[in-house]
Order: sequence, then C-alpha cells, then structure tokens
Amino acid sequence: MVKKLDVKYKNQMKEQLEQLRNKMEGKLRSEVQLEMQERMESQLRERMREQEELVEDKVQQRLGEERTQYQEELNQKFRQEVDNAVSAEMEAVLDVAVDEAVQRERQKAREEMIRVRQGIQKVLERERKLMREQVRRATGQVREWVVKKQQDQLLQQAGQLQEEAQKLQGLARSRAGGRGGRDGATSSGAGLPRRGGRPTSREEYADRYEDTDGEDEY
Repeated sequence: MVKKLDVKYKNQMKEQLEQLRNKMEGKLRSEVQLEMQERMESQLRERMREQEELVEDKVQQRLGEERTQYQEELNQKFRQEVDNAVSAEMEAVLDVAVDEAVQRERQKAREEMIRVRQGIQKVLERERKLMREQVRRATGQVREWVVKKQQDQLLQQAGQLQEEAQKLQGLARSRAGGRGGRDGATSSGAGLPRRGGRPTSREEYADRYEDTDGEDEY
C-alpha cells in the first residue's frame, strides 16, 4: 500500500512540476519577446531617422555645390557671349545674341538639372538599399540575441527547479528512514488497526519526491 501511495504521489508531483515549468516558460518567453520587440523597434526607428538625416544633409550639400558650380559656369559663358557680341555686332545684334545665349543657357540649365536629379535619385536609391540591408542584418542579430537570452533564462530557471527538487529529495530520504522505523514498530503489534489514513502535509510533500533522483531532467 505504501509503495502504491509513493508511486501515486511521485506521479502527481511530476505533473505539477511539468505544469509549473510550462507556465513559467510561457510567461518568461512572452515578457522577453515583448521587451526585445519594443527595444528593437525603438532602435530601428532611431537608426532610420539618423540615416535619413544623413542622406538629406548629403543631398543638400551636393545640390549646393552643383548650384554654385553651375552658376559660375553660367556667368562665365554669359559674359563671354556678351563680350563677343559687343565686339562683332551693333546694339541690335547684341540684343539678339544675348537672347540666344540666355535661351541656350536655360536649355543647358534644364538639362543639367535633369542630370543632377537623376544622379541624386541614384544616390538615394543606393542609400535606401543600404539602409534596408542594414535593418535586415540588425533584425537578424537581434532575433538571435533574443533566442539566446531566452535559452539562458530557461536554463537558469531549470537549474533552480532542479536544485529545489534535489533538496526535497534529500528531505524525503531522511523522512523515509524515520518512517521505516515507525512502520517496523507498527508491524510488531499484530492485530492493531493502523492509525491515520493519510500522512501529514509535510510528509506527503516529501514522499512525492522519494527516490526520484535522476528521473526529472530540465
């Protein structure tokens, strides 16, 4: 009868430990995933904002340089056209030459601006591709870190549960030795009814862990 009770209590305790471990694993996993997701999203938003500011600064700087260079070239060509017209033709011819020069420079300006815009678009596209690649790599690294962190926490929790189980096993063995002496004394009094149909709560808790060393692995 005692052996049957021992087996029953051991099975019940194993089920309770398994339920406790599953509950704690689910809770820890949810908390860690939520915290890491929020942290990762905040870092990614900050990184993207910095990259966008950097790209915007580069674009504005490039536009300023191109605008200054173009203005200098335009002024130089315009002065050259005016000087040539003044030296070769009369005032009317000069007006015509100036108008033609202005039209040509405007056309060149439009073509130059188109070229600059195309160049800027290419630069922006490269920067966007680079940012997407960096975000993808960062996401993969964060995901690996989260998995490793969860594994470490679960291993630590399992170690604590194992240590507690071993302590209870030691207590169960010591109480089992004392109970064995009491059982011997009881068996020597034949015909006497057994007192108590159930051990105390402390004895019951210890009996559930009796002789379970090495059976539970976490």
